[in-house]
Amino acid sequence: MCGVSAGAIVSTATICGVPPADQMNVIHRLAEVTKAEGGFFDVFQPGFSLVDYVKKELNEALQGDDDLFLQRTDGGRLLRIGLTNRRKIDIAGAVKARPKAFVFVDGYRDIEDVVAACVLSSYIPLGTGPLLGASDPFDNSAVRHANKRIKEMEGLGFLKHHGESTKGTPVSRQGQGQEGGEGEDYSVNRAEKNPDDVIYWDGGLSNNWPIVDNSTVIVTPLNGSFLNPSITPPFHNAHDTNDSMPFSNLFKPPSHFDANEQVKLGINGKNLDTLYRMTVSSHGSTLDTWFSHGYDDTRYV
Repeated sequence: MCGVSAGAIVSTATICGVPPADQMNVIHRLAEVTKAEGGFFDVFQPGFSLVDYVKKELNEALQGDDDLFLQRTDGGRLLRIGLTNRRKIDIAGAVKARPKAFVFVDGYRDIEDVVAACVLSSYIPLGTGPLLGASDPFDNSAVRHANKRIKEMEGLGFLKHHGESTKGTPVSRQGQGQEGGEGEDYSVNRAEKNPDDVIYWDGGLSNNWPIVDNSTVIVTPLNGSFLNPSITPPFHNAHDTNDSMPFSNLFKPPSHFDANEQVKLGINGKNLDTLYRMTVSSHGSTLDTWFSHGYDDTRYV
């Protein structure tokens, strides 16, 4: 299984045998604490860090059984968690350019390692975690701890490049950004004043639909057209039903856009609503509805 951001968490829980209903209970608890702690600003409340609560819930859900986890994942080789390349946290906490380099983790010593990878794979400054990452002055420790763990894992060769020319080769601190011309090199040497400013971020920023090979099944709540097999909401091209209407050929707004070479995302109200739901916390009844949609999408396929 291979996942990024929330998909990394779902992939980890699924491959570890956590039942879907239990996973959904975690989502409910996270939504409740976000509304309670975030208030009007929800997840964007200054000082609130969603990934800190994610770390706690993951540790409890996986129950700390390291041997079972390593057995289920063949030492980690059957679970890939995606990250961006190592990037600098600036004052605004913004990404100046969409990171092109994508790395993945496929080796773990214990559950604490996989939780650390999930935390950073889900970390967006001010969005899901602290503005200044591992250097943030607020009492949030998840990103700081995960950053320390990931550095150790990088040294052990658990982080791999995804670029065409370097695919599967371990990431090294010295040559981290040189992935066949992909991405920028934000090595620790360029942040000597504060090495914690340079960390791995949410993998969805660079590769939202990681594909291992042609048989990889893409699972996403966004509709569109996918070259790989996929479990997604149905995508209907509105142009198919309007070709017989007068002047239908004079103007046809785009029905999708190319997210990458394998994915064409639909441009429609359903996807806009989904993106909104992915940004802010929803009430329990709404979450249950979307949970049911997942089963419907699978039956549709």
